[in-house]
Amino acid sequence: MDILKESILVDLCTVDPTEFTVVMPDSSIYRISEGEGVNLLVEDREAGYVDYIYYDQLDKDGNEIDGGLLLLKKLYQDMFKCAKDVVEYMIGALFMERASITTDKIRVYRSI
Repeated sequence: MDILKESILVDLCTVDPTEFTVVMPDSSIYRISEGEGVNLLVEDREAGYVDYIYYDQLDKDGNEIDGGLLLLKKLYQDMFKCAKDVVEYMIGALFMERASITTDKIRVYRSI
């Protein structure tokens, strides 16, 4: 099963940021979604974190390879109005070594 065949390519600026899939320029695939809040530890809350981005790295068949949480000190819905906002934030936070990545080189999909 090719995960991208079950999705449609969409404009990064028009995608609801709560859940979507991106393909990076190196062909790596990430499923990104708003955290549900249940994974914050007491020490996370004490450190001022209130929300998070949940992400999975997937293979082309949709199997999870890696994943994690990116903790936020502001609510996800207050920070991100479209998928482009989330992707730009993640590039800065997770992919510092790939600083040349720009959102115009990223393909975004949503499930059909």
